[in-house]
Amino acid sequence: MKNLKSILSILITVCLLSGMNSQNSYSQNSTNKIKPNETNLKKGKKISNAEVSKLINKNKKTLKKNSRGTWLLQEDFESGTFPPSGWTVTSGATQWEQNFVSGYGTGNYCMFYSNYNCNYSDNTIYTSGFPSLTQTGDKLVFDFAYAPYNDGTFDYYDNLEIFYYDDIDASWYSLIFYNGTDLQTAPGTSGNFEPASNEWGTKTIDIPANASSIYFQSWENCANDFFIDNIRVGVPAVTGNEASVEKVWAKGKLPLVYGVPDKISALIKNNSASPIYNLKSIS
Repeated sequence: MKNLKSILSILITVCLLSGMNSQNSYSQNSTNKIKPNETNLKKGKKISNAEVSKLINKNKKTLKKNSRGTWLLQEDFESGTFPPSGWTVTSGATQWEQNFVSGYGTGNYCMFYSNYNCNYSDNTIYTSGFPSLTQTGDKLVFDFAYAPYNDGTFDYYDNLEIFYYDDIDASWYSLIFYNGTDLQTAPGTSGNFEPASNEWGTKTIDIPANASSIYFQSWENCANDFFIDNIRVGVPAVTGNEASVEKVWAKGKLPLVYGVPDKISALIKNNSASPIYNLKSIS
């Protein structure tokens, strides 16, 4: 009987040790490249190569970094200090960090969030307060790069949400929620994604009046890493013509005969980021 008890005791000890050794820990500083168990992934999508290309082309719209405009907030992370002065990072198993890539390959740093580490921390990073409140027509502009995690069959996506602080209401509100497909700039990969200079896009978002700061929140799905750079709030500079004529209608036939009077209607497109108040008629 004692021998049997001894054997059972040894077996239980071995099982407990085996269970402990089978657990892996993942943190944002880990060099462990093993992907955590796929059972942690919430939902995958099987997307054709054609659809992936379409998503990437749609998301890779650019706004030149030197299109400076008038900015209440302008952060390119090139000081090398992270978080930047006045910014706040929520601490946790995974958190927003500095990374040594930069938007479109211009510069040395950006901020990134390692969803790949699979901690479900859903952490946030708060910007510094703006020197003045936003006004109607102001935009949030930022560069981004993202690729989903691919397990050989399905692509798995994380989500990103941005909030703004309304200084009048003294409350935080959601500005925009992005599904991972709205941020994809490169094909899915089974390893840690790191963007090349041509795997970036730019988002331009209307931001309500009276905002005084924003924060970014990753909603993790154990998929892959977010990269964000060149965050700006304000009025982007106008590039090219502020307005263009898209369509023209005439009561008579086109082309018009010289000297024959006619009234012409036209569709004018606003190419700028701000409302156009003055249009001069041509006679």
